[in-house]
Amino acid sequence: MKNANTAAAFFSFGYAAAARQGELMNKKFVSLSMSALMAVSLLGGCAGNGESAKKEKPEMPVYTTSETFRVGNWGVPPHENTGYMEYANNPNYCNVEEWTKMRDCGFNLAIPTEGVSVKEICRDLEMADKVGMKVLVRDQTSAGFETIIKFAKEKGYTYDETREELEKRSEEIKAHIDEYKKYKSFQGVNAFDEPSMDYYEAIAACQDWFLKYYPEYEFYSNLLPVYATPKQLFGASDGKGYAYPDYVGEFVKTVNPESLSYDHYPILQDWDESAYIKEDFLYNLNVFAKQAKKKNTPVYIYLQTMGFFSNLPITTYEEFAWQCYTSLSFGVRGIMCFQYWTQLQAQQYNNVRGGIVDRDGTITPLYYKVQEVFDEIEAMQDVYLHYRWDGVRTYEGGRVINDMFTLVSDQLEKLEEIEAVECDEDIIVGQFKDDAGYAYMVTNASVPFEPKNANVKLTFGKEYDYAMVVKKGTRSLVELEDHVLSMTLGSGEGYFVVPVKQI
Repeated sequence: MKNANTAAAFFSFGYAAAARQGELMNKKFVSLSMSALMAVSLLGGCAGNGESAKKEKPEMPVYTTSETFRVGNWGVPPHENTGYMEYANNPNYCNVEEWTKMRDCGFNLAIPTEGVSVKEICRDLEMADKVGMKVLVRDQTSAGFETIIKFAKEKGYTYDETREELEKRSEEIKAHIDEYKKYKSFQGVNAFDEPSMDYYEAIAACQDWFLKYYPEYEFYSNLLPVYATPKQLFGASDGKGYAYPDYVGEFVKTVNPESLSYDHYPILQDWDESAYIKEDFLYNLNVFAKQAKKKNTPVYIYLQTMGFFSNLPITTYEEFAWQCYTSLSFGVRGIMCFQYWTQLQAQQYNNVRGGIVDRDGTITPLYYKVQEVFDEIEAMQDVYLHYRWDGVRTYEGGRVINDMFTLVSDQLEKLEEIEAVECDEDIIVGQFKDDAGYAYMVTNASVPFEPKNANVKLTFGKEYDYAMVVKKGTRSLVELEDHVLSMTLGSGEGYFVVPVKQI
């Protein structure tokens, strides 16, 4: 309004001067002066309204979740005398020092691989209690589910027959579980690992029995990857026309699990000793992601850290981050490592080498790379776990066709809030949603062995002028340039992006 008042003073002065001179054009001058005054006043008023209607910078979104991103490991600090061959007389590593070291790497869930006695299992639970971790118990005694499932499969038992067997053994089974549940760290049971379809009915019967008596705990099974043999996947049904999606779908149909889990170890050594990634890694993720979306259940995945057979030990941040963030683009809600402790056997037998810690518990350089990635994920878990996976799109930015991308079928036709995507390296964009809108996990999917940055531009709809970007665990509110978000993602990195409207 400051300009309008100045104009009014000027025109009032002109009117008074004309009156003193007694000019005949006085009325005309007054008319023009008043018209100009009104015009300037109106312009001043419009400017004032525009300033008051100016949009303000939005607040950083805040999220809360009761869910924790699962970070687990296959294998815990070994008990004494549990190694193989020349490592058979190993000392006891099941102590607070080693469990603390494991927790500090970022793990919140332990999955012991040996459960030959209740006493041994309880020692792991005791250590987990002391360091604040959870445990999925693998009970391999006669009262353990792994033993019962194998027995029922060998006998050819139906679901009902397996339930009858469980009732016969009920007293012993409950005695074990009641002992485990005395510990705060008891999360549930690791019932069976990598079953063929032959085991599904027995797993379903054991799960239903367990949840009838212990509904507050978890009954967990882990499935095979796509590269398993047909016999391993389908068992007696091999040759009957089943494909890998049927292996997963039949598990969901028969068992009706509370979660889905599988392992896939994608980084291998080629004939010339170079590293390469299995082409079916993203395909496998997509199969589980679609099943989980349909059933509204979480997906967990085992990823590669230790070397074995022709699988290379992971040595860099990029190699581990690539596995993790591509998995997050498909909505996984937990990552487990195979494996934390290098197995107590000589390398010459199964080419076992290079775990997160060595056979004697010595921290390897990989420990800090894994810790870095897990710290990043933990820092963003409230945002990430708030949303549910909706679908995925892949974008090629390199000069070579990405064969992994071609195996990802049923991709989203379009991203809901993103109008265009530009990139100079291959990227994956996972779309997530809540009741209010959409968010995106953008991952640099170029091979991590020769690290390259990916320059990415996301063009959002005109209603978006800001985006929250979670980069390596740190979140920031970024103002878009003409609704475009520009980012540079390091090799293997993934950023979580939430478009934000101005207030």
